[in-house]
Amino acid sequence: MKLEKLKGEGTGVLAQEQAQGNLLIQRIQAQARDSKVNYSQIRVPPRSSSAKTDEFFEEQTLDLGVNPTGAKELVDFLVAIGNSDLMVRVKELNLNPDPGGFKLMGSMRLVASFQKKSSVGPATVKPGVRPDALSSTKP
Repeated sequence: MKLEKLKGEGTGVLAQEQAQGNLLIQRIQAQARDSKVNYSQIRVPPRSSSAKTDEFFEEQTLDLGVNPTGAKELVDFLVAIGNSDLMVRVKELNLNPDPGGFKLMGSMRLVASFQKKSSVGPATVKPGVRPDALSSTKP
């Protein structure tokens, strides 16, 4: 019985990670389109065992291949993703001039932080306990 419960929980975590990856891809594609950034690929790399997580946030990584794009478009894209509600940041950025020397191309690794779903409900006060008795300061 406990094994089935644990298997079910694991499936939920994988589904949540996949949903986060899909959301991140959709947002990055939309922002690239809005900023007129040309890209060749967007992929979610496999999660490594050293991926940073804490009790409140889960990180989702995305690799973006940038085709020849103007500097202004690239800066607009980076500013827009940094200001998004997904808390996206650039972890790695590799840029070189294109063969013509007028635009930039390369790759970037983007990381978004998603708030973890809490498995613990809101805190409750036991009946008969005065709320002021919960204070840690003494009068």
